[in-house]
Amino acid sequence: MRMVPRRSDSLARVGSRLSACSLALFLVALSGRAASITVNTGSDVSANDGKCTLREAMTAANTDTASGALAGECAAGTAGLDSISFNIPAATDAACVSGTGVCTIVPAFDLPNVTDALLLDGFTQTGAIANTNTVASRLGLNGSLKIVLQRVGGGKGLTIRAPGVTVRGLVINTFDTKIDVVLSAGGTVTIEGNYIGTDVTGTATTAQNGTNGIAASGTGNIVIGGTTPAARNLISGNGRAILGPGILTFTDISATIQGNLIGTDAAGTGPLGNGGPGINANPVASSLVVGGTDPGAGNVVSANGYNQLSIFGGTGHVVQGNLVGTNVAGTAALPSDQPFVPGNPRVGIRLVNTTNSLIGGTTAAARNVASGNISGGIEVTTTQGGVGANNTVQGNYVGTDITGTADIGNSSIGVYTANSPGTVIGGAAAGAANIIAFTKFFVGTGGIGVLVGLPGTGESILTNSIHSNDNIGIDLAAGVVDGVTPNDAGDLDIIQNYPVITSAPIAAGMVTVSGTLNSKPGATYRIEVFSSAVCDATGFGEGQTFLGFTTLVTDAGGNGSFGPVAFAVPPGQPIITTTATSAAGNTSEFSAAQPGACGLVPVPTPTPTVIAPTVTPPGPTVTPLPPTPGPASGVAVPMLSPWPLAFLALALAGAALLIVRKS
Repeated sequence: MRMVPRRSDSLARVGSRLSACSLALFLVALSGRAASITVNTGSDVSANDGKCTLREAMTAANTDTASGALAGECAAGTAGLDSISFNIPAATDAACVSGTGVCTIVPAFDLPNVTDALLLDGFTQTGAIANTNTVASRLGLNGSLKIVLQRVGGGKGLTIRAPGVTVRGLVINTFDTKIDVVLSAGGTVTIEGNYIGTDVTGTATTAQNGTNGIAASGTGNIVIGGTTPAARNLISGNGRAILGPGILTFTDISATIQGNLIGTDAAGTGPLGNGGPGINANPVASSLVVGGTDPGAGNVVSANGYNQLSIFGGTGHVVQGNLVGTNVAGTAALPSDQPFVPGNPRVGIRLVNTTNSLIGGTTAAARNVASGNISGGIEVTTTQGGVGANNTVQGNYVGTDITGTADIGNSSIGVYTANSPGTVIGGAAAGAANIIAFTKFFVGTGGIGVLVGLPGTGESILTNSIHSNDNIGIDLAAGVVDGVTPNDAGDLDIIQNYPVITSAPIAAGMVTVSGTLNSKPGATYRIEVFSSAVCDATGFGEGQTFLGFTTLVTDAGGNGSFGPVAFAVPPGQPIITTTATSAAGNTSEFSAAQPGACGLVPVPTPTPTVIAPTVTPPGPTVTPLPPTPGPASGVAVPMLSPWPLAFLALALAGAALLIVRKS
């Protein structure tokens, strides 16, 4: 027979003498693990007056003592997780507007730091409703919040110094400083279902916080938002006078940021940008997850005053499933409502000095849409003296709408990388290709699909759909944005030579491609073949649809040939181009289109003075792949985006790098 432990036996005997309700209360008291404290006034007066203010409730939770002795005062907290709920009579309390049920608590001075595990729950106030719109609905927030924390004249907002704290269902605004989370002993703090930096309607920034919305540091973890509809925060309008971010994380804190609207109004259709980046992790050592592949994980990060999402330092960051620079539906650009400040770029997603981080992925759920940004869609760079390598950008839509077809072009650059060894843009795996399209000229320059500012080792650009950009598809700048870089004999510089197409006739839906490559001697190269609907103005084409690849090995003189190899061509895409990628992972610019296609005759690569005897390379390996999704065939040369672009002067002159990057 199974023996029942003595403690259970004892509780059973107690239960026989108590009702079920009484037993539940008894067990809570016996455990000493939780207390429920109810705020029943909007006043901030601490007095033995029979009312429990928020200040008194927080003190009771921190100190595990009751506040006052009269009936109705705050209950005593405990050493475990306490909860603070709200039951303020909106019809009679002076802090409330009876018609709306909104109660505004205005602390006269800083509220106590939260130093013990706590659930601070604004959804408990009568009339409060949590959001029910899912991320998948592509709608904004439809909740109704009733408790506002507001500080006339500034001061600190909520300061959290303990793990196991959850703050939800509050409107927090007009503080000099915001929600400040500092964890020194690990643990997790969760911020969900709040409006941080806006008014109670989520439509105005008149009540903005002065510096930023949420700041987190230390050695623990902060969860901002979540995958359920009720967990989605609105974090907008913060720090507009000082370029303050919506979310700031630094030191060793790790963070999971999901489901939020950052820089928009509550509907997700209008701009209420934070003054600085929407998310600014600077510097970080721990990993950040921004979005994710789970349903409900993606954020909308748009309309902010200085970049949308910036991560500096650290390793293993994941940015997936977000809309960056667009409205909540992913159908139109959502530019900032603040004046542009020269020198403060507005890039969509930035990774600086990061290692082994991922933007996007090989599934549709992992895809980010990074569009409508005036300083570029995605950036992966390493600063001089910094450490950064082996980052991956794959499966994203850069410059298009959420369907990957309509024009929401970024200005200046689609994807920018510099001095970041091992960076892969796209990839050979199914689903890895990015669509990088519709990048606009800006102040007469830029308009580049992919720019490699300072070529490093293994910065690969593979299988992507790159098309309809105002300038060339790939520019290997080596410090100077110079358009097409001519091949050099023997490929002695740091820029990988591109192939030369010698023949590419199209018949019965198939193209048969032949060509040559002069590069390093005795080396293996991957030759990717693309088709496009229209010629690039330079004649060196882009690559709207990836058709497949072949390989070649150069001889002792650095010369090799490929083809004839045949690939299926989508209807209406008669322009054929190629790229070459070395075994080390360095990818060339696009080649010129096939002879006669764009009115240009290909120029062979200059040959060295001494050429070793030709060695016949191995036969080509042909691996056709399904076309990368892209705009329908017959796409016209795109017009400029209809939304008014702000002005960014790219620092382009002589040997200067095109973009001044600023943390």
